[in-house]
Formats: sequence, structure tokens, C-alpha cells
Amino acid sequence: MAVISTRPAFQYKIPTGSRSPLAKAHITGGIRSDSEEGVVLQFGAARLLIEKEAIVGPRGGLKIPAGAARQLLLPDLDSLGRVELNNKIIFGPLIGIFVSEKDIKQLTKGLSKDHSFYKYVNECDRLGAIACFFCVKDVSLSQGIIRGWVYNKQLVQDSAWTSRLFPIPAVIYDRCFGAHGRSDGIKLRQMLSKFLNVTIFNAMPKLRKWETFQVLRRVPELAACLPHTTVLYANKQVASAVNSCEAVYLKPDGLSKGNGVFRLSKMGKGFLLENRKPEQNVKRHLKNLKGIRSFLAPYAESGGGYIIQEKIPLAKYKGKQFDMRVLCQKDINGNWIVAGIAVRVAARQSVITSPRSGGSVISWPHALKTVFHQKPDQKNGIAAKVSRIALTACQAIENHFGCCGELGLDMGIDHRGKVWIIEVNGKPLKVSLSRLNDRHLDKEIYANPIRFAYHLAVTG
Repeated sequence: MAVISTRPAFQYKIPTGSRSPLAKAHITGGIRSDSEEGVVLQFGAARLLIEKEAIVGPRGGLKIPAGAARQLLLPDLDSLGRVELNNKIIFGPLIGIFVSEKDIKQLTKGLSKDHSFYKYVNECDRLGAIACFFCVKDVSLSQGIIRGWVYNKQLVQDSAWTSRLFPIPAVIYDRCFGAHGRSDGIKLRQMLSKFLNVTIFNAMPKLRKWETFQVLRRVPELAACLPHTTVLYANKQVASAVNSCEAVYLKPDGLSKGNGVFRLSKMGKGFLLENRKPEQNVKRHLKNLKGIRSFLAPYAESGGGYIIQEKIPLAKYKGKQFDMRVLCQKDINGNWIVAGIAVRVAARQSVITSPRSGGSVISWPHALKTVFHQKPDQKNGIAAKVSRIALTACQAIENHFGCCGELGLDMGIDHRGKVWIIEVNGKPLKVSLSRLNDRHLDKEIYANPIRFAYHLAVTG
């Protein structure tokens, strides 16, 4: 095999006792893909510059020398895709899916409780790509490799999960949740920050409400869609806010899923403070606001403080207020699309609309027809406004935070038909959309991130 030597960013080192045939390989990062000297072979972030004559097989076909395959850690798969661009050949591509240590422990048992894992694998199989799942402890930075878990009938006997060594993927989809999801996401980004040819999306492990609000309000069209919001510094701010409008929401800046969210409203000479437990509302009547911080304290530290947000007079479906989870994703061409909308109807008198707290989910066309007497394709209708505002917001978020593959927007419509942005979720769950029981929609919303990862891998 004739390999043109290049100066590597670092060199692989095989752990003692490893069965990998790898002798050495390079994450180059600096190879010129337009070089006339040879062809760049790439698998994940690993690149190898090789003479063109060395990869020409019988009848002009592609022949990968065994040594090159070992150095790149290429799996021996008939179904492994490849993309040929000028003088570069990208195998797979290899798509990393970053998950929690708890998820990986499940995979070591040969199964996954998260059915979305299989949906990601299916889309990768369709594209000829490889989905490898890993957690932060699976990364060997000094060796330039990860131990990735795969589910592939050609790699795995009895259709179980198994692990093997891979180069660090050039594209990583962050789906790490749980107690350490944010900290692990930050750690991964810090570890891989020096690799210019590695992209992790979404750009931030967690979007904070206040910073997101500040980004969106810089865009005039979006500023008009935002409820009045401020950071909670002193109790007098709360009193001023609740006295100037119907009610306000007190929200932890960095928490999600309705955790720590309170609704405060005027009631007679005092105040009504409400929050939602899984099965019921909890109501407290307060004579004044002197002790309100004691109710927020359990969430304030982990949530990074509180914001005060004006309550929107949401439209109602059969007497119950509702909002929408608008899932925006990037497609295989790297363009933002509205992938799906789920209308979340709050449980009676609930302070939040989440299905986890007793709410229900209905389809967007049904809500439009029943409440506003409109169709989704109505020209200049509410649906068109929601989509335009959502996509504009996604672009603003991405311009500020960096590469995003999907964003979940909580949006509302008031009784006058005005569209509002309540908050934006940077690592959105798909619970509400899955509860619509739309098989085609469910397939698409799990396939789109893989398609976008594929786009990044072959164009990055």
C-alpha cells in the first residue's frame, strides 16, 4: 500500500489488550482535499491521504487496501455507504449519537429502553450510514477514538447491541438527557473543541430562557411575539408585574418539563400562587409576597434563578387553554422546516399544558378548524403565521448559538388570533408529537436529525 505521509493532529494509540487491527491512523484536519497528490479517505473525523493508484481495483472499481481499512477502523460491511466528492471518499458516513451513561449501560445488556434508538438506526441503514451511540466516558481523547455501540445485523449477531472502536465521528447528534445531561454535553464540547472538523448539534446542551428571550427580541418581527419577560431580582418586581396584568408565570431559567413553574395572580386583597404536580394543581393563598421566595427556593439554584413572564390570554379548546409544541428541524439539504405541530390542551385549571401533567394532545388541523375555523393551507392564515415566526426564530437562535439541528418552540395563540412565542427548547423531546399517534409523522421527526447529520458529514 502506498500511503502519503502527512503531519497528523494526533496519532491513535491502541489500548493494551485491544483486538483492533489498527496499527496507526491519523485525524488530520489539515489535509487539503483539493490536493492532486492523492485521494483522501475519510471515516468519521479520521482522514488518510493515499495515492490514487492504490485504490483502483479490477475494471476501474474501488479497492480499499487492507492496511488503509485498518487504519481508518472501517467495518467490513457490504451495506456501508460512501460518498465520492472530487478527490475525497467519505465512508458511511459515521454518525455519532451522544447519550447518557445510563443509556449505554442498557446497551451493554443487549437492549435499549429508548425506542428512538432503533428509529435512528433504521434511517442510518437506509442511507448507508452507521449510527454509533456513546457517552462521555466512551471518548478516548488521547487515542482519538470512541467506543461506540451499534445495532446492525451485519455487525451484530442475534440483532443485539455490541461495541467496537470507531474514530471520533465528524458529526455528533446530542441526545444526552438525565441528571448529568447538561454537564456531560458541556464536557464533550470542551473535549472536542480543538477538532475543527467535528460538529456537535444542537449548538448548546441547554438553552436558557432569559438568554433566548434576549436573542429573539433583537428581531423586530419576533419582539412583537414575546410576552413581557424580566429576570427576578426582588419581590417588588413580582408585585409590580402581577399588578399590571392578569397574572404572571415564575419560571426557573434553566429547567424544563414544567419543573418549578408557578402562576401568580391577584385574588381579592391577596394573591393566588399555583403550581402543577403530576396529578393535581397545588394552590396557596398568600396575604402578601414576602415569603414567595421560599416556594421558589427548591428550584432556584438548579434552575439558575427565575424569570417573570407575563401570562398570555391563550385561546381555549372546549373551555381549556392550549398552546402548541412546534418542532422545527433541518432536512437533508440543511434547510429549516416545520416538521410537526402538536396542540397541547391543559388539564382543567392546570397552570401548564404538558401532557405529563394531565394535559391532552390534539392535531393542529383539528384545533385550527374547531377554534379558528381555518385550514392549515389558508393563505395568510394563522398556520402560515405560526410557521413563518417559528422558522424566523430558529434562524435567530442558530445565528447566535451556532449549529442547530432541531428546536422545539412552545407557541401560543391568544383569543384575538395573535401568535406568541412562549419559550424555545434547544434539545426538544418529542413526547407531545408522538402522542398524536401519526406513524408517518413519528418516522419523519426521528429521521430528520439523521438526515441533517448526513448532510453535515458530506458537506462539512
